[in-house]
Amino acid sequence: MLVVTSSCSDELENLSESISSDQNQILEPINVSTAIKSPIQSRDYSFYSQGKTGIFENPKNTKQFSGFVSIKYTDNNSATYKNTDIEVNWKSNIDGILFRGSPNVDFESNISKKLSVGVHTIYFEAFLKDKKIISKDSIILSNTIQLIAKNTSRSVKLNWTKYQGNDFISYQIFSEKIEPIAEINDINTLNFERKNFKSFIDKKNYLIVRKD
Repeated sequence: MLVVTSSCSDELENLSESISSDQNQILEPINVSTAIKSPIQSRDYSFYSQGKTGIFENPKNTKQFSGFVSIKYTDNNSATYKNTDIEVNWKSNIDGILFRGSPNVDFESNISKKLSVGVHTIYFEAFLKDKKIISKDSIILSNTIQLIAKNTSRSVKLNWTKYQGNDFISYQIFSEKIEPIAEINDINTLNFERKNFKSFIDKKNYLIVRKD
């Protein structure tokens, strides 16, 4: 009589499941982080108490965005993810998805996009394929008027790009007070020089607003 038992098969199956489980555990990273490298959020001339603070860009220009994904594992001998195992999203709260795909082999993502006029929150998100979001970073970018401030040691010169449209009365310039320090009634004037400072060492924040 031939007796066939399944104990050996069961043991092999359990061993296979155990190995598979161990491999899955090895593949799990202990920390995943994302960061937007460019544009740099600290490049900010806006006045913080006036609402949105962010990066001021020329609305006509194509925007260059750069971000990276960092993955840390439990030990140096662990099996690691490939860049194709990761999916990244660039998106705007106004324009929606700007890019969806895998980062490059260095786990970096670089895109060029034009944005609609407005104040955008730009998100850079990382996913494991078919899984929920694992990390994200964000910046605020004002794609309305680009404002540049230059300290000449005798004054501060402000230059800005023209607002797209002529349906407004003037430009107002703020600097750390609720009331504007100046109002430019000619909408074709795109510069202002501020003088008579008590100190040129102290950092000043500026914001330019179109007045409807």
